[in-house]
Amino acid sequence: MKASAMIEIPQAVWKKVGGRAATRIVKNSDEGKDKNDKTFKPYSPDYAEKKAAGKASSKGVSASRQTSPPNLRLTSTMLNSISAQSPTKQGVDIVFRDGLKVEGNAKRGRDIYGLSTTNTDEIEKTLMGHISKNVEKYARESIDIKIG
Repeated sequence: MKASAMIEIPQAVWKKVGGRAATRIVKNSDEGKDKNDKTFKPYSPDYAEKKAAGKASSKGVSASRQTSPPNLRLTSTMLNSISAQSPTKQGVDIVFRDGLKVEGNAKRGRDIYGLSTTNTDEIEKTLMGHISKNVEKYARESIDIKIG
């Protein structure tokens, strides 16, 4: 292994990192936390009442009735559309396919677009773990020294 290869991150690692990041965004939302690990602004009293009564979604659509903490899971469509895509050797895309809903919730004090400190710490930990393994492999390789 060349020394420069120690810091290369393969697509498979980026795919794993992206999947974990997307999952963490959804879990944070389920816990009522935004991209900065802060508690979501509560739903308006009118909306909270409708959601709790099961009247906030279209008729016949299965819907969450949880209002405290707000979890952005009326029908789960928006949160289920968050995914990691297009891993390369340089990174991975976290895709929010229901961007208008994400933006609308952000304007109402429930911003999930971006990475929390916890999420970035997990990403750093995973990447550093991969690099550390490569450093250990590199250090174990025998080195031939010829004198003369």
